Amino acid sequence: MERTATSLDTTTLPLGADKVARAIDSLGGDSSVARLLNLTAWAVSKWRRRLPERRVLWLAERTAWKFTPHQLSPELYPHPDDGLPVELRGSSRADRESAAATSVA
Repeated sequence: MERTATSLDTTTLPLGADKVARAIDSLGGDSSVARLLNLTAWAVSKWRRRLPERRVLWLAERTAWKFTPHQLSPELYPHPDDGLPVELRGSSRADRESAAATSVA
């Protein structure tokens, strides 16, 4: 049986929650992210439901901007370029990945 979201359904995730989970997983999961910040894995696991505002830019930057602040928290960063470094504004995801690869090399 398929569940559908209703106004009373408390399991509905906020916008961007799927991207937050993917960003955390791309960094090695809850435990890996927790070690980077000296937090518990349990604390980071809660981000999958609600990413703290102060962690949005940190998470976007750690993923080399593969996940933008707009993707991670569209309510806080409503425009696709919001929160991005100036040199990445107006660029596509492929452009951001290319820029990240050249800055690492």
